Amino acid sequence: MSHKRWLDGKQVALQAFPEALAAERHLRRVLVPRGVVVESPVMRLAEECAIVGISRATFEERASRVTYPSPPLLIYPETVRMARLLTRRSFLDLVCDPGVPGRQRRFLVEGEVTRILPGERDTEAWRAVNRVWAMVTDLSDLIRDAALVDRLPEDAQYNVLRLSRFVVERPVEPVEGVPTFGW
Repeated sequence: MSHKRWLDGKQVALQAFPEALAAERHLRRVLVPRGVVVESPVMRLAEECAIVGISRATFEERASRVTYPSPPLLIYPETVRMARLLTRRSFLDLVCDPGVPGRQRRFLVEGEVTRILPGERDTEAWRAVNRVWAMVTDLSDLIRDAALVDRLPEDAQYNVLRLSRFVVERPVEPVEGVPTFGW
């Protein structure tokens, strides 16, 4: 996005779609510092959730406001909101914690995901919830397995555990007889 125009294919003026402009500002201000870019796995998952969870009425209403509508543009606000959720430390710390009961974690996922998606009658938010829940259970399994072998979990698929409390640098133990310099 540049100069209030969507640059995917034909340039689309976005003056009539300020939600997309706000989403771009959020992407640059919040997600990019977290290491999340447009083609990252978490953004692709967020886009999947947005495309299956947005209602047809919302989709059509947005399409009427832009000259050359495209699905990625029309779901961009929800995509960015979903990516912000999926990379938020407090969310990851709670829903990925294997020590928290599954029902409580599922309830939180459902609440957060449905809050992001517009509440129209023909919304299929359950499909988006299922996608996020699959990510959460994958990450919980990684955390549980890593704890069993006393290792840090390695999240190569989604690359979001690095933002949570589950992946922190272990402090270096001081070696007896070797001076430390406070580094």
